[in-house]
Amino acid sequence: MAGFRWMPGGQDWTADLPRAVPTVSDGLADFLPAGQDTEPWQQPLFEPWHPSFPQAADAVRHAPPDTRTAHVLSMSLAATATTELATMMEEWIGDLPHPIRMNLARPAAAPPGTIHRFEVLGFDTGRFHSGRPRRCRAR
Repeated sequence: MAGFRWMPGGQDWTADLPRAVPTVSDGLADFLPAGQDTEPWQQPLFEPWHPSFPQAADAVRHAPPDTRTAHVLSMSLAATATTELATMMEEWIGDLPHPIRMNLARPAAAPPGTIHRFEVLGFDTGRFHSGRPRRCRAR
C-alpha cells in the first residue's frame, strides 16, 4: 500500500498517540490508488493494494501534492499465519489473484532501512481494520 499516516484528532482516546501514526487500516488511513491493470469490477476488491513494494514506492514518488508526506505502508505476518489469511481470502473472493494473495505466495524481506512498527489488525470482507487504541492508565 502507499498512503499517508493517520493523523489522530484531539479526542480522549487518542491523547497518548503520536501526532502521525502509520497504519494499513482501511478505516484510518488515506491510501494512494494502486492504478492496477484490472477490470473495473475488480477495483473495489484490489484497491488500495499494490502488487509489489517497488510499485507502491513508485506511487509515493508520483503522489499528488499534499501537506502530508506519503509513505509505503507494507505489512508482514508470521509464516504460521499466512495459511490462515490465505484461507480467509479464498472464502471471501475464491481464487481471484488479489495482490495480498500474490505476495503471500512470494514472501520477501523488507528492504534495508525499513522502519518496523507493530499494529494489531483484523481482516474481514477484504479489508484490514485496526481496533481503536485505548489510553492505558497506571494503577
